[in-house]
This record gives sequence, structure tokens and C-alpha cells, in this order.
Amino acid sequence: MSVEHKHQLTKTYLATGIYILYTYVKYSVIRRLGANVLAMPPAVTGFTATRVSCTIVLLMWTYSIQHNMSFVILEQKDSGVWKTVALDWKTTSFQYIMTAAGVYSFRVKACQENTCSQYNSITVSYLQTGSSLVPAVSLSQLTVLDSNHIVLQWSYPVADSTFLIEGRSSASQNEWLPEAQTSNTSVELARELDLKQYRVSATSWCGQSQPAVFPQLSGDSVRSTHSIVVKYSVFRL
Repeated sequence: MSVEHKHQLTKTYLATGIYILYTYVKYSVIRRLGANVLAMPPAVTGFTATRVSCTIVLLMWTYSIQHNMSFVILEQKDSGVWKTVALDWKTTSFQYIMTAAGVYSFRVKACQENTCSQYNSITVSYLQTGSSLVPAVSLSQLTVLDSNHIVLQWSYPVADSTFLIEGRSSASQNEWLPEAQTSNTSVELARELDLKQYRVSATSWCGQSQPAVFPQLSGDSVRSTHSIVVKYSVFRL
């Protein structure tokens, strides 16, 4: 056998070996990728977003697998950047708190170990609000400092709100008159003797709340020169 023929056989064997190795690697990769695709968890179903108050959106979905699963939740506001709001979430519901009106989009995917499903998405618009969704002011306490000064305190769940404080006298029970406007959750007022009742309403991006009414003080409380603190439950007018 000539040297040239030996070189030709060597090239043939080498080419055959390379092809066999390439084929083995290719099909190994395909099998692994195929196994990963088959092992991908199914996507969530029944994904809904329900606004339960001005600021709270309840996200809910269903999932067919219960064992060792977690969920990743993303949010996007007004076509901005997608942000992660929950990682390794273990239940099929999530309360999201909005901070402003706008168009909100949400995504959720299911994960098991290092493999996750495709995202399921939903978009909701909260540019307008209904009065039933605007939270009421939660009254905290009313403090009579002396016969001429009173402090009102309250709380409110929506940031950057303004509050209107109104009062009415015993002589005119149906006419509420403005007393003050503030962005704080307390106010000190100079109180006249015939002014017996106050109420507070909030204005925010949610809209305007219904007034929350402080309890009416007795004449003895108004004339007292000692500090009086009145705590109570909320009622509206």
C-alpha cells in the first residue's frame, strides 16, 4: 500500500470519527433540550385582576400542580419597565397595592426547582375611580385642650392626600362650614363655644371620600379647662 493511499485512509477514518462524534453530541443535546421542554411546568390558568378598593388589586389564578411549586409575579405601569413584586410566592392569590392611577399590567409564571412555565399576562386600567372604591377617613381621636382649642386626629391609607375639615354649630345642624385644609393627619382648631361637631373628608388620586364625622361634644366638655380625649368608632353623614 502506497504512502498516499495510507494518508487517504487516515483522512477518511478521521472524517468518519468526527462525524460520529458530532452526531452523538448533537442528539445528546437534542435529547436534553427535549427533556427540558417536556419537564417545563404548565402555565397558570384563570388569571384575573379584581380591584377590591381604591389602592388594592387582588390577583388570582389557578394551577393544576400543588406540590413544590412557587410563582413569580411581575408588574408594569403605563408601559414602563417590568418589575418583580413577588418571588417564590406560594399561594395562588396576591394583593397588589397601587400608588397612582394608570394602566397596570401583571404577569405570573409557575416555577418548580430551576424550571419555570411561560408567563400568563393581564392588563387593567385604573384611570377612573368609583366613589364606592374610595376609602373613608379613619378617625383616631378628638382632644379638647381647653375651652378654645381642640385637636382632631385621623389616618388615611392613600399617600399624598389633602383633607378638608368642616364644622357645624348647634344652631345650624345642617350647614357644614370649612374650618381648615391640610395634608397632615391632625389639626388644631380654635373652637368657638357654639361649635359642637366636626367632620373630615379626603381628596386623592382615588377621588373624594365621604366625610367621617367626629362625635358631638357636650356643653360640659366644651366649657372644661382640662384635657379631654374622646375615642370612638367611625360613623358617616
